[in-house]
Amino acid sequence: MRTPPPAPPPRRCACTREGFDARAIRAIRAIRLRAVDVAHAIIGGGEEGGKRSIRTKEEADHSLPWMVAVVLLDGGLTPEQYRPERIVAEDVQELMTRVEIVPDDELSARFPDAMPADLEVTLSDGSVLNSVRDTYEGFHTDLLSGEGARAKFDLLAVPFTAAELREEIAGVVGDLEHRGVAELTAALARVSTTRA
Repeated sequence: MRTPPPAPPPRRCACTREGFDARAIRAIRAIRLRAVDVAHAIIGGGEEGGKRSIRTKEEADHSLPWMVAVVLLDGGLTPEQYRPERIVAEDVQELMTRVEIVPDDELSARFPDAMPADLEVTLSDGSVLNSVRDTYEGFHTDLLSGEGARAKFDLLAVPFTAAELREEIAGVVGDLEHRGVAELTAALARVSTTRA
């Protein structure tokens, strides 16, 4: 008896940093995220409610459907996506209506040792894009590298600091075992509290 050939691997979503363009977004029929039960219960529309009426940062930060929609559109989730005008933007609000969050027992059994998720995007022509992850960069099994930490720091600090101050802070943090906490807090005290 011949065994059938293995199924081809699922196509991967090509929306790493740029997000989908407007034409591609119109081609999306449905978005289904299988997630751990606790994510569904708290931010996915389970026990904590629908998570579909999103108007504020606090609501957006606790809405997995909103986060999935904005990440597909923008290619990432940073403070820029949490600006009031982006939270309520028509493209995000409309795409969010096509997002379904589904708790999955198999994925839930692997939590908290893993943070698995399975994203499936169905296009209007019936084709399916699929991306499966067990962790994320920064999870305890996939630690953030020094370069990754620096890139994240720069991304978050640019609106509040000049390059020279960011370099100073990163230098102190990178050598913290030989530097005093007072040196770090002195540098941090010079960070602006308002965006440049």
